[in-house]
Amino acid sequence: MAAMLSFSYKGFRIVCTAVPAPDGRWRGMAEVLKIADGILRDHRLSQMGGTIQHDERAALDTATELAKAWVDDR
Repeated sequence: MAAMLSFSYKGFRIVCTAVPAPDGRWRGMAEVLKIADGILRDHRLSQMGGTIQHDERAALDTATELAKAWVDDR
């Protein structure tokens, strides 16, 4: 079963997911979204990931680090 983590970071919304890979490990991915005003949808600015880890938590943590680094480098 997939796991998801969503949080705000420096004015952006970060959505991280960890999904099982075919070999039993976990693939971590992240999206960085610009938070939209009002009822409009958030806008995706970047998608990153594909990291393969041995457990779900490590996959989420790695995806989180990648997304935060992307925001910090802007």
